[in-house]
Amino acid sequence: MGLASKEIISQSSSFVFNKEEIIAYNDEILVRFPYIAEFEGAVEADPLLKLLSKYKVKELDVEVTEKELIFKSKTSQAGVLLQDVHLPYENIAVNQNFQNLPTDFLKLCKVASLSASRDISNVILTCLHINGNKIEACDRFRYSRITMDTRMHKFLIRVVDIDKLVKANFNPKSYSKDSSWIHFKNDIGAIFSCKLVNAKYLKTDKLQNVEGFSFDIPEAIQDAVEKASTFSGTFNADESERIKINITEDNFNIESKNDSGWFKEDIKFAYKGEDLEFFINPDHFGDAIDKFKTITSNGSLIKFESENIYHVIALLQKKKK
Repeated sequence: MGLASKEIISQSSSFVFNKEEIIAYNDEILVRFPYIAEFEGAVEADPLLKLLSKYKVKELDVEVTEKELIFKSKTSQAGVLLQDVHLPYENIAVNQNFQNLPTDFLKLCKVASLSASRDISNVILTCLHINGNKIEACDRFRYSRITMDTRMHKFLIRVVDIDKLVKANFNPKSYSKDSSWIHFKNDIGAIFSCKLVNAKYLKTDKLQNVEGFSFDIPEAIQDAVEKASTFSGTFNADESERIKINITEDNFNIESKNDSGWFKEDIKFAYKGEDLEFFINPDHFGDAIDKFKTITSNGSLIKFESENIYHVIALLQKKKK
């Protein structure tokens, strides 16, 4: 985290030691880890990590020379090149006015990210919008709104940066914000800073407060949706992958068909509402019914809702022949 796989800026694939911290910075992520060292310098991260991973001992002796870090065990020695520091991180000041994060902040972000796009051609759709006690995400087909127990500043952050926090097991407890960066701090004082997206978020008024008729989801639906996805349409710029849902009295029908084959299943369940037919992306639908047990539909949108989670999926129009 904080390291570039290819050097984007000078020493963006290196660790920097500045006597008080170990620093990694790649122009979008800046990580500061408290570490007292009696030297300053930059070390290429990849060979250092590969070397240390080969040792089975918990501790190594380290000797610092003008040009190297020398690691010593009882039977071996290895030297890693120590360079002067050129990493341009010092202009990124950390706002020290840290505030507590909401309970389960990262978990709630992961739930909201269900509705974020992974297509980087429209960066806003790949972001989470944090505003007050709400987390929002929308990819124009899905919309999620999560209610937190604490209010936060307003900002846009990329889902991939939240993913990096989760993958690193960083476990932040507090945060601070300035005009361009959000800074997360954990219990040991490490700071994970992410560059914010400076843009206006989508208007989501039409996706709020969806009303309609509600019904419980049959337990067998998840398995049927997974099977139907085998023969759903192929996604491209103009047409979304889809399966067909047809709900009639006491029957939930799922169908899919493409050039490779077809699938159909009828599931009996207690339903006395109006007939409903729609097309929907099987992955979007499967993700939602894995977390919710009741659907509300108004004919063009379906809503899933719990105490603090609000999730909407757009129903796809029938294909034109």
